[in-house]
Amino acid sequence: MWMTSSSRAKRGFSLQTAAMVALVATSGYTLAQAPDSPRPAPARQAVVKSEDDSAYRGSIELKAVRLRKLDATLEKMAGPVFLKSAREPMAIEVQTVNPLPTKPRNTSAILIINGEKFQDTWTILPDKLVAFVDRGRLRTRNTAAAAWTGSEETSTSKRALVFAVGEIQ
Repeated sequence: MWMTSSSRAKRGFSLQTAAMVALVATSGYTLAQAPDSPRPAPARQAVVKSEDDSAYRGSIELKAVRLRKLDATLEKMAGPVFLKSAREPMAIEVQTVNPLPTKPRNTSAILIINGEKFQDTWTILPDKLVAFVDRGRLRTRNTAAAAWTGSEETSTSKRALVFAVGEIQ
């Protein structure tokens, strides 16, 4: 037989404990902090660092443009689909005035040849852009500009460079 479970003393103790808890909860009693205890750390505000996007602002200005025949490296970059469809594949390579950014973003540089945007433009760091075109699509005199995708209106080169089809390197 369990004597402690039928003891009246235990029931009285439980009632006393419940009464003390109720008294403390209703009296607004709070535990005081000892005077020599360490203080809580001050709340820090989360500092959100914004990425430096200054390299993506403004226009992409060009320094030089050249029309090139494809070598082995450029053929790999152009890809087999382009090489099969182009009669006379060429590469248009431009050099930018400022180095291109190294951190990827949700935009990329594109070449604009004779007003046509080449979405498959390659970026070769630090300062080159390459696009592939069939020579038959080029005119005698052509213009080359560059821009950031998504903000072509504000980032297109202010001065387009002119090159001729006869200037193949």
